[in-house]
Amino acid sequence: MRARTFQAAVVSFAALLPACGYAEGIDTEHLFGFMIGTDVGNVGEREFQSETTGRFGRNGGTYRAVGQEFELEFVPVRNFRIEVGSTFASHLISGVPGLDDQRRLSWQGGSIDLRYRFLDRETAPFGVTFATEAHAHRVEETTAEAVRSFGTEFRLAFDRELVANRVVAAFNLIYEPEWTRLIGSGAMERVYRRHGAWGHGAVASRFLARRRGALPAKI
Repeated sequence: MRARTFQAAVVSFAALLPACGYAEGIDTEHLFGFMIGTDVGNVGEREFQSETTGRFGRNGGTYRAVGQEFELEFVPVRNFRIEVGSTFASHLISGVPGLDDQRRLSWQGGSIDLRYRFLDRETAPFGVTFATEAHAHRVEETTAEAVRSFGTEFRLAFDRELVANRVVAAFNLIYEPEWTRLIGSGAMERVYRRHGAWGHGAVASRFLARRRGALPAKI
């Protein structure tokens, strides 16, 4: 059994109220949640990020799966961003129909994310960034079974300011092929995700004190 993520083409609008501690306009790099804008940061910029995801509850029994990802990103040259990540997973599964009982903490795998901005919305009618991400996992995120999994994500992001320094619209095209082999059985699964969704959100404030050479933590 696998948890499936439904995302491929996303349209999102975000209204940004005046920011505190950030006076250089809207930064869309992390503005839209699971989708992205076209900003990639400034040359010399470095960031450390931590992201936690959780899955809880099944029909019958006890189920808890928590993933903790640590990411380091840096911008070596203009318009190009590199991010490397490592993920740990914790599972507690007991008495859940269809799943083996598991109680384990393990290193799940690693990833690398590359982004290049072709058009800057500050000087062009809209921004365009191409992003590609590759990851390799050794633990299945839902069942905690031992696997050999390799996946990639290809994403083309567009954004445009509708109201200067307040409202931004963004559009992502996403293609996500993934290959997984279950250790022991040799069974192979191939998944090609192509789905769509749209949404909107409001951001009350952003506390981003980005400085060249700084290493802020974000959770």
